[in-house]
Amino acid sequence: MNGNLSTVSSYYFAILFASLANLALAAVALFQREKQIRGNKLRERQVQLAESRNELAEERLRSLRDQITLLSEIRDALCPNSPARLRGRAPMGQKNVVPTSRPPSQKSFHA
Repeated sequence: MNGNLSTVSSYYFAILFASLANLALAAVALFQREKQIRGNKLRERQVQLAESRNELAEERLRSLRDQITLLSEIRDALCPNSPARLRGRAPMGQKNVVPTSRPPSQKSFHA
């Protein structure tokens, strides 16, 4: 009977050890899953931030274009015959208009 009891006891210890090992593996799997979920949330947040950054960059680009348009209109209103006004507006195939002489109001310092 003593031999039979030790066989049963070792069987129960093996079952108990397997159960504890299964529990430990389940805890590791749960920890890994939580880590994966946190990583997914972080990636989602990074994508949201990237989208926001892109939207802000587009908005800034639109604002800069509006500023360029507004400043060009102001320049054109203040200096209607300015060479800068004509720059970039020459027909295709022709060079930009560049002044060849100074206006009479400016003095030359050449000796």
